Amino acid sequence: MAMVWTELLILTHLVPYVLLPTIMYILYSKKEYYQDKVYSYNLLQLAFVALIIAMIGEFLWHWLVQGWEYQSGEYHPLNGLMFSLMVLSFTLIAIGFDRGKLVDVVLVLVTIITPIAYVVGIKPFAYIAQTIGLVALTVRSMRVLQDGRVILFPVFSFGVNMGFISLLFSATDPTIQIIYHVLHDIMGTLLGLAIWGYLLWINPDIEKPTKSYSILTNLIGSKKSSEV
Repeated sequence: MAMVWTELLILTHLVPYVLLPTIMYILYSKKEYYQDKVYSYNLLQLAFVALIIAMIGEFLWHWLVQGWEYQSGEYHPLNGLMFSLMVLSFTLIAIGFDRGKLVDVVLVLVTIITPIAYVVGIKPFAYIAQTIGLVALTVRSMRVLQDGRVILFPVFSFGVNMGFISLLFSATDPTIQIIYHVLHDIMGTLLGLAIWGYLLWINPDIEKPTKSYSILTNLIGSKKSSEV
């Protein structure tokens, strides 16, 4: 039974190599539309290249170092590479969508600090940096796309994801750990990315409100006045 779940875990870690290029193709196929909507189309594409390399690092870490067995708190260069490139990709996506001087400075700083913090043994900083980047890219992509469903991306990629990671941390049975690992990938990270990719695909074809997206206007102000 454990072998079946391990094989499924390996399969879930191969899905990003299909999902991420698909999102890149969606942006490419809608290039004319997004070039007029976002600050930098090229930064968005570069972000996904960084994210793919991060996923390669994660796959190699789980395969070559951990043998697909969960080990809490382990430090390794491949793990550090994954975290550093994920934070970089979040920063590139956020800035690629829109600009905001203050938040951009914060994003660049946490991107630079993440690998340094990992090397000196402060691994939790990577989670803080990821959260900052995720909030920024969510707010900015919601503002640009003017689609409230963008909030489903962090709900699954962060909320559901962290829920299963918490269960993973507390589990002691190796098979249960693998099950939670699979669920945090499928129901968390991958589902969130799939929803976000779908919204990028359909956005050019849906009717937009004539005014700024109301929720964002109430929370952070108009696009011109916002620093996010």
